[in-house]
This record gives sequence, structure tokens and C-alpha cells, in this order.
Amino acid sequence: FLANMTHELRTPMHAILSFAELGKAKTASASTQVTENFFRQIHTSGKQLMELINDLLDLSKMEAGQMQYQFAEHDLMTLTAQCVDLLHPLLDKQGIQAQIINDTGDANCQCDGKRIMQVLTNLLSNAIKFSPQNSLIEIQLEEESLNDRNAVAINISDQGPGIPEDELETVFDKFTQSSKTKSGHGGTGLGLSISREIIQVHAGSLYATNTESGMRFRFTLPVTRQS
Repeated sequence: FLANMTHELRTPMHAILSFAELGKAKTASASTQVTENFFRQIHTSGKQLMELINDLLDLSKMEAGQMQYQFAEHDLMTLTAQCVDLLHPLLDKQGIQAQIINDTGDANCQCDGKRIMQVLTNLLSNAIKFSPQNSLIEIQLEEESLNDRNAVAINISDQGPGIPEDELETVFDKFTQSSKTKSGHGGTGLGLSISREIIQVHAGSLYATNTESGMRFRFTLPVTRQS
């Protein structure tokens, strides 16, 4: 764990320091375009570092049993739409269309809205990362039964490369990425692990499957909490 964590922290930090050093050395001679690129790379690496730190903090809280949850009634359709709006810049950059399909009569659910948004953001970001340009990501909400309880399921389906069948479960392990998708893509391998933990606290389930056209992550939440 420590070796993985050290490597993940050093990678964006090295990029920040390298581009800062280049920018400092070339301040007098570099064009505006080159200077802007230095700042862009520093900003991107800084965001990556902050995401990693946030994931590590969440992981630490979970392992210590100190993660706080605030349950209330939320409309999952509203949370899903908010997540898509939040990630619109990434979608537009790749020319990807996100389509929401609501097949539920009522998508209300007792949950921690902030944590479910975190799960949605992790899964949709993952789908964007591995989707080809100008493709479609489908987000479908549907009624489901979970352990004889009414539930809502959310499916996030992309048109990416998919995952080998023998890795569909291990991608939820800490610091693990699929051998088919990890090359050339950033990521810590913590997002899916954290997402599954959040869903399990909600007495739900999260798993991955391959489809004819790509990859699907599906999570299910009971409509009401057990007393």
C-alpha cells in the first residue's frame, strides 16, 4: 500500500515541479502559448494530486470506521442530472454525449446525497476516460428489487474497450486497474473501491459487466433504510 501511495503521489508532484522549473527558466524567452501550456500542465497535475489526496483521506476514514454519512430523502434523477452538468466540460472536450433515461416512476431514495454524487462522479468520470471521442454514454435509472425491498438501479454504460471477464471483480480492489485499460490513462485505482464501500454502507450493490458495445457499471440502492 505504501509503495503504491508513494508512487501515485510522486507522479503529479514531479510534473508540477518539472513544469514550474521549466517556466522559471524560460520566463524571459518563452512565448505566451508556451507559458500557458506550462501553467496548464501544472494545473492538471495539481488537480490530479488533490483528487488523490481526497481519495486517500476517504480511504483512511473508511478503514478507521470514521466516514460520516447524512441520510435524507433525495431524488436520484436530480443527483444524476447534477453530476452530468458538473462533468459537461469533460464531455464536451471529448465530444461525448451523455443521455439520461429515467425508467422509474419515482427515483426518490433515502441516501447521503453528497456520497451518492461522489459515486456517480467516479463512475461517469471513469466512463468518460475510457470512451472514444464522439461516442455515447447512457445513464439509465430503473426500478429494481434488492433483497425483497423496493430499490432503484442506475446503469452507466459506455462504448469503451471493456474489461476482461476475470478482472470484473478485481477492478474494485484498492490501487487496481484493468490490464486492458490502465495503459496511457491516469487514475489511482481508488475511486471504484471507495464507490463500492459507499454503496455497501447504503445496503446496496455495485458491480461491473461487459456489454456488446462497451462497459457497464450498475449500482442499486434500496428506496428506504432499514430501521
